[in-house]
Amino acid sequence: MRDGWDASWGFGGWGYWHPGSDFITHYTGRVVAYLADPEGKHIRCKFQLVHPSKGMAGGGEGDCQLPDGKAIDASFAGTS
Repeated sequence: MRDGWDASWGFGGWGYWHPGSDFITHYTGRVVAYLADPEGKHIRCKFQLVHPSKGMAGGGEGDCQLPDGKAIDASFAGTS
């Protein structure tokens, strides 16, 4: 491993790089969210999307860390 890049990233650590001028969209299905309530309390969440190509609208499951450090399971339903 070199500078945080390892072989799992693909060609020389560049993963989805290829020669050319086209853009490629790659959906990993992973989402990190930092949420706040009106009083300024924050939680951070990690989700795995159920249908990554639909984005957040496809639903997801994961966990969130509360301000006191406790973790909870979290999920959200996709839209039709």
